[in-house]
Amino acid sequence: MSMSQEVPMLPDNFDREGFISGLREKHAHILLPSVAMSVDNGWLRLIAAILGEIETCLESHGCLGLARVVRIKEKLAAMRVYVEPISAAVHLPKQLEIELTDIRDKAEQQSMQTCEVCGDPAKVGNYDGCYQTLCRYHRHERLAWLAAGGPGLPSGFAAAHADEIEQAISEYLRTGDLPEQWTARFDHLTGIRHRQAISCAKMSISQIAAERARGDQND
Repeated sequence: MSMSQEVPMLPDNFDREGFISGLREKHAHILLPSVAMSVDNGWLRLIAAILGEIETCLESHGCLGLARVVRIKEKLAAMRVYVEPISAAVHLPKQLEIELTDIRDKAEQQSMQTCEVCGDPAKVGNYDGCYQTLCRYHRHERLAWLAAGGPGLPSGFAAAHADEIEQAISEYLRTGDLPEQWTARFDHLTGIRHRQAISCAKMSISQIAAERARGDQND
């Protein structure tokens, strides 16, 4: 799918892990296994499109295997994709570098018009100092969460991610703490990328786990 084409919204049963696994397999020539997909689901189809264009571009210049995608992340409400030569000894043709920059710039611009959460048309907004690209629905959800003081998990989060929350509760009850990777996990699941929101999410899990533990003791 070309970056110039419209990116369809995600289906309700979207399989994030399966989709990412498919991308890693399809683009193994250019995507390092260590690269994390540090964006929410709404941008994954954009990533699929840009990976395809990057691979095609490298191949057209006879440079497939000489450069890799080394990082994919969100920054200031835009998707950033970083491509680097496989080593300092490799020098990519100037025209190839220009074309890769153009591909990345177009993807960045399109990401700023695509909801990070669901992939619907969206706009960049400032949400209490945190810039995000959200559709009308997720913008209202985010504003409602902020208006409520940001306590606990965002609206609809618990129902939508019951399995992940169950894992976190079990881990908390077993160890008395949440593993370090859960900070990043909540960061992805909530789509709220600042320390206060992550702390609130962790606090909610701790509170739920504590209540469950008290309930078990009373049984």
